[in-house]
Amino acid sequence: MATVRRLGDRYELRHLLGRGGMGEVWAASDLLTGHEVAVKTVAGDATEAAGRLRHEAAVTAAVDHAGVVDVHDAGEDDAVAYLVMDLVPGTDLGELLLEGAVPATEAVRIAAGVADALAATHRAGIVHGDVKPANVVVSDGGVVLVDFGAASSGRAEPLAYGTAHYMAPEQALTRVLTPATDIYALGCLLHAALIGRPPFPGESALAVLQRHAREQPPRLGEQARGVPPELDALVARMLAKDPEQRGTAAQVRDGLAAVAGLGSLAGIEPLPAADEPAGLDPQATLPAVTMLPGPAVSLPQAA
Repeated sequence: MATVRRLGDRYELRHLLGRGGMGEVWAASDLLTGHEVAVKTVAGDATEAAGRLRHEAAVTAAVDHAGVVDVHDAGEDDAVAYLVMDLVPGTDLGELLLEGAVPATEAVRIAAGVADALAATHRAGIVHGDVKPANVVVSDGGVVLVDFGAASSGRAEPLAYGTAHYMAPEQALTRVLTPATDIYALGCLLHAALIGRPPFPGESALAVLQRHAREQPPRLGEQARGVPPELDALVARMLAKDPEQRGTAAQVRDGLAAVAGLGSLAGIEPLPAADEPAGLDPQATLPAVTMLPGPAVSLPQAA
């Protein structure tokens, strides 16, 4: 019989939920309260890891919104630092996209929920920094944004990693995170949800980042039949190279609500993918060492 792993003499790890750029996430039991929770663990340099997790706990706690995961505890146990948060019911969007595009009405609902969570996040002075399908848990009742491990509060250096397919040009080039960075990532996420793939495939992280920095993204209307012009224009603004053109999370949320009200989403039908290599896993986290070494284009800085 396998030995049950316990942290802090309180949290009993049950099964692995997933792995990311900063460690593992486990379903666990809180032996003190009897509640089921999620525990992120980071092994290695416990002091450094604990500092990162304390930063994540602090920025997450600064956001009071039903669509943002609640964090309850953080600590260290031997060489393992850990963070305790809600165990959110539902399925992450990354898992759903393994089956291809989700129905357009559902894709817009999910993106609007993420935009609403981001609006609260940005009001609190926080930039999430790693908006991607795997960090969005979907249920019948709504969506929850999780994993603030790459978040920036403007009071500390942003952590230098992200996910290549969802990384804004300015983040890849300069490591600067602003609210507009999250809007670009949400545009990539919505494109992936509607079409079944992110805007820029590539054989490596570097190749994907080069495309984000240098190429104009494909229009939704070129990737699917029946795309309402309003939705096509909204996603194009979200994916603008100039951060100042993308709009705010609240504007995106309201724009998506207006599109949903048109009642014409059911006719969207993704077209077959162009003949180009898929290559890199769309959920692959990008380590700092593969970021672009310097500006490839002139990018205005968002306020």
